Amino acid sequence: MSRTTRPAFTLLVAATLAVGLPPLAGLAEAHQPAVVPDDWVTLEDDTGLLTVAVPPEWTDQETARASNSVETARITAATDIDQYRTGFEAPGLSLVALPYNPDTTGVLDDALTAGCRVRGDTRYDDGAFVGILRHWTSCGDGTSTEVYILAAAPVNRSVTVSLIVQITDPDQREIVDHALASFNLTYLPDPPPSTTTVTTTPTTPPTTSLGPTQPTTDPIATTTTAPADPASTTTTSLPTNGNEAQELRDESGALLVEVPASWNDVNLRPAVRNDGVELPNIAASPDLDAFLPSGEDEFLTPGVIYRGLPYSEDTEATLRGIGRLGCVDGGITEYSDDLFTGHMWTFPSCGGTSTRQFIVVANANDGSFTALLVIRVTEPGNRELSAVLGSFTYDSGAVSSSPIATS
Repeated sequence: MSRTTRPAFTLLVAATLAVGLPPLAGLAEAHQPAVVPDDWVTLEDDTGLLTVAVPPEWTDQETARASNSVETARITAATDIDQYRTGFEAPGLSLVALPYNPDTTGVLDDALTAGCRVRGDTRYDDGAFVGILRHWTSCGDGTSTEVYILAAAPVNRSVTVSLIVQITDPDQREIVDHALASFNLTYLPDPPPSTTTVTTTPTTPPTTSLGPTQPTTDPIATTTTAPADPASTTTTSLPTNGNEAQELRDESGALLVEVPASWNDVNLRPAVRNDGVELPNIAASPDLDAFLPSGEDEFLTPGVIYRGLPYSEDTEATLRGIGRLGCVDGGITEYSDDLFTGHMWTFPSCGGTSTRQFIVVANANDGSFTALLVIRVTEPGNRELSAVLGSFTYDSGAVSSSPIATS
């Protein structure tokens, strides 16, 4: 079975500082392959998906996934697995493959919440996996134990990988570095069908679309929906198709996204700014009247708004200008995929309910426009969220001829 190629060791300064190690001496050295001690043991899980190297003294090892779990694969190794799992007295690690989850911060929050002090998060990108590395210290009662947890995904977003490394003394931080350098997938699984994103080949947009035009007001609050054409079929209730996803394209043809079949109350007409500019727009929900802002059951109804905005260089500033009244602030994290780069704001609870909301503002990597996504989910799990984030894309030709390319 072929090993997934990890480009030259590119943890670089960010990751080495995160684990308390001195940064590598120079760029040339940083691009050399990672070195793991010769006496370390390389483990592979029972499914053949995961691999990681561990110290030779970590002889208590398990390579089967937990039963009755969403895990697809797992490796656990420690000096004593029972002590490692139940407290902070034994060093060890766990490497787990989970269904892809774009909410990386949420994966970290679920991993460990008690008994340690959070030191902070570090952006992680080693050329093969992208995610967040979180560092905990002061674990347990009077110990020197530290815990490092990485939540990351490969470039095709087929799985989320969680690597947990527990050390009982700061002098063992080299173990963390070697674990980060050696964990891998032996092959890239196929992403779920709903995460296929590339349907067009973006081309260079007109130069008039490249200047930053950062909005000064909320792009949701300052738009209305264009009046319906009596002959148009772009605002309708679509038939449901069980659990299948439906691909939607806005009226201008610029934006495309897949949504759950039950989100069959659809509006594909443009959103009109106060200055009259029409923005490509898709809105879908089981009930749009309830889903849209000021709807009577706003936080009880799932749905999505996908809107094209004129290019805005500072996506975080644009995101903060949107806000979300009535929701608990879960923080802003960086967002990136094959087509878009920007920021995502997570709201883990809205309106006193278990409803979660995610707002993404991200620039198309070709610089043609800025995408706005507002996703609300009311059910546990991330199936609906993953379906939307894994499928939103655009037609570069239609974007280049739309008002957002010249506004």
